[in-house]
Amino acid sequence: MRQISTKLLVFYQFFAVDWLFFWLGIIISGIFNLVVSLGGNFNYGKWLLGLIFGVISSSTIVYVIFGLKKVYEVKNEIIVSDFKKEIVIPFSNISHIDLPENSSLRRIKILLKEPCEFGNMIIFAPSLFEANDIANRLKSKIDTNYLSL
Repeated sequence: MRQISTKLLVFYQFFAVDWLFFWLGIIISGIFNLVVSLGGNFNYGKWLLGLIFGVISSSTIVYVIFGLKKVYEVKNEIIVSDFKKEIVIPFSNISHIDLPENSSLRRIKILLKEPCEFGNMIIFAPSLFEANDIANRLKSKIDTNYLSL
């Protein structure tokens, strides 16, 4: 059994939680300053701009990081975990594997023929410099009826 997802997944999720608490603290601090100043000396523009940036960046981080799974490759199957539950998916149930994204995480999407407990798509982040090799190796183990992108 070989882990093909990054070993930094726990760090990424810890960072995402820290990011959310940081922006929650900024929002609470802004609300506190608004109440204390009673609208007299409060800079609404900066606070609103910070609020918009915090919401957009936090939403993006939650979407990108919290959807990632821990993935292991075994002979004819992959084992997928979200740290609470672990399932086995045979390669015969995989319909398509995308090439890594051009993002910093190089996420790979695995599309399934039949949905599993995690849905019909598994997304994981491989080790940075192994992303293309992992995607190509997984693609070579599946039967696909359409072109890979």
